[in-house]
Amino acid sequence: MQAWHALLCLAFAVSSSASNVNVNPIRKVVGMLTDMQKELEREGAGEAALFEKTMCACEGGEKDLNKVIDDSTAAIRA
Repeated sequence: MQAWHALLCLAFAVSSSASNVNVNPIRKVVGMLTDMQKELEREGAGEAALFEKTMCACEGGEKDLNKVIDDSTAAIRA
């Protein structure tokens, strides 16, 4: 999904700036790639934070589930 978004942005930027002849096209591409890199790094940081939250919830949920199982087992045996 992100690759398609980046590709569409790149295509739009190239088509919209085709009329500007005075700017170096290599510089434009390098600038667009730099912007894409920054955006991907920002998205990666957000995904890393989400992953950490998910892992924390999974670990906490497993502990809670084990406690419920132990309590239920003790209640059945009593």
